Amino acid sequence: MKQQLTASSTPITARPPLEASGGLRFLRDLPIGSKLTLGFGLLVVLTLIVIALSLFASNEASSTISSTNNVRQPTALAASRAEANLLRMFGAVRTYLALGEPAFREAYDEFNRDFATDLARLEALSTNLGAADQQRLVELRQVYERWQQYPDQLFALRDNQMDREPAYALLNTTGTELGGNILINTNELIEEQAQREPSETNNALLKDMADFQSSFSAMFSGLRGYVMTRNSLFRYYEYEINLDINNAAWERLQRERDLLTDSQQTILAQIENDRNTFLEQVPEEAFTVMESPSWRRDLELFSTEVVDLTSRMETLLSELVDSQQAALEQDLERGNASLTSARRQTLIGGVVAVLAGLVLAFSLRQNIAGPVRRLTTVAEQIRTAT
Repeated sequence: MKQQLTASSTPITARPPLEASGGLRFLRDLPIGSKLTLGFGLLVVLTLIVIALSLFASNEASSTISSTNNVRQPTALAASRAEANLLRMFGAVRTYLALGEPAFREAYDEFNRDFATDLARLEALSTNLGAADQQRLVELRQVYERWQQYPDQLFALRDNQMDREPAYALLNTTGTELGGNILINTNELIEEQAQREPSETNNALLKDMADFQSSFSAMFSGLRGYVMTRNSLFRYYEYEINLDINNAAWERLQRERDLLTDSQQTILAQIENDRNTFLEQVPEEAFTVMESPSWRRDLELFSTEVVDLTSRMETLLSELVDSQQAALEQDLERGNASLTSARRQTLIGGVVAVLAGLVLAFSLRQNIAGPVRRLTTVAEQIRTAT
């Protein structure tokens, strides 16, 4: 019986020891549980690395979007609104000077408040702007403070014709005084002449006096029309034509001086003195002023000061808008580049993680599954032999 069992027994085939299997030495020495923990830990680390790369690559894009929302867009919008309100209040001032309607002065006040609000908004955003844009805002504030000095002056001049128009003031003070004296004295001269005994000579004198009076009145009216309207027709037709008529009538009166009474000659002397002063001081000075930019002081101040200051503020605001638009375009380009880089890095990281996972799986298979399979085979052989 013992011999039969021995003869029928299957010999046990020797297997290579576990230490002879492939794989890294440190993995071979670890228990199976530690090997599994290490494998899953490495997979988690690879996943975290991919996530970190994605976050790092997209961080610049997020920063660009934040800069656009918090700085670029609000600054460009506020600068554009400020420029629009600047032009509106400039137009309101100019229209008020032309028409003098209170509605345009009220419109100026409204647009001025809106502009001040826009400027304050820009100054609040200035800490996030570049040095060049910050300098533009500093200059804009300085120019605006200078600009603010003029509207009230302009409105006051527009509301007072004597202050705003030097020629009109001259005509209505010196001109009216001298011209009024001439017409009053001429009227006295005519009244006294009318009381004299009618004769051909006296009638001729009366006619010359009347011609002088009517031509001077028409001449003064033409001068007033030119000063009021700056229409050259009043100067070259009504004034100068009647001046020629008045000169002719005056020359006749001078030649006929001996035909006048003593009192009439005294009146004529007063008329002569006032007429000479009037012609020397009023018309030529009025024409000089009317032909110069100073004919209206409000318009002169507006064109020499306000226009230049407004132009400078408009330039600064336009440069600020252009600067922010250029920066916005650059930010968008950087954002697109960052997103492209993020996608690329995520893809590369994913590929690296997959490859690393495959290598890790192969290594763990060699160091965990292989030994277990061989151990199972040996155990099966022992069981069969037994």
